[in-house]
Amino acid sequence: MIYLFIFNFYLLWSYIVFKKNKKKSFLKDLPGEIKKMNLGSSHGFYSFDYTEKGSFNGAQDSQTFYYDLKVLKKIYPNIQKGATVFLPVSYFSFSSGELWLPIHSIKYFRSFSLKDFKGRMKFEYILYNFFPLFYSLKKKLNKKKVKPKKTRERRIEGHVKRFRDKTKLKYNEDILSKIIDLLQKKECKIFLITTPFHEVYNSFFPKKELEKDFFDYLNHFADIMNVTYLNYSDNSFITNNIDFFRDFDHLNSDGRKMFLKILSDDLNLEM
Repeated sequence: MIYLFIFNFYLLWSYIVFKKNKKKSFLKDLPGEIKKMNLGSSHGFYSFDYTEKGSFNGAQDSQTFYYDLKVLKKIYPNIQKGATVFLPVSYFSFSSGELWLPIHSIKYFRSFSLKDFKGRMKFEYILYNFFPLFYSLKKKLNKKKVKPKKTRERRIEGHVKRFRDKTKLKYNEDILSKIIDLLQKKECKIFLITTPFHEVYNSFFPKKELEKDFFDYLNHFADIMNVTYLNYSDNSFITNNIDFFRDFDHLNSDGRKMFLKILSDDLNLEM
């Protein structure tokens, strides 16, 4: 009898945890009709903040093109014909696999369903959502010694290393092409965009390498895909003002307001 009680209690507790996790979904406030939106990683998350109805910031911390595509497919029915879509592209965006780190999957376990995952990720989804106690124990058992927090300089050096890694270029190019193809089917106005970075951040990346391996490449890619590429990485009104940044590559609220004002003026678009 006691075992049955424990089992039922565990089922109830797991259900409560499951419902609580789903309430944390970044898709829970999805507009019914999306007329303006963006995808992207933290650079996109901190750069866009819409006030008008029908807008959606679909960026998440460390989001890859792989999950940009998954997010797009989830919200695709809500995207209106002719919507304006910003696709942020950072210097190292073409270097990622499905995830940068396994821990980044949790936000998708909260927002997606089982059928959205494959292979081991299905197992992880089931553990996280339906067996939270076992997931927590597994996490503690697999927990490695905590590494000391990287300095800003070490973190940016890591970004430079990723930028120079071209092994996954074709993989990510194919995914970005699929994203654009889906949006073009709805006749969306598509903008590939690199958000503003502080001059200190930019100074870590050799100018000639950026020009050849990133800006020239993206402009060529944008021409092939028949979309527009916008580069605000070194915008003169923002990049040399540390008061506009939360760190060297993420805008704060003041920086976001300035960036959106500049973007709005350049595109003659309400932001």
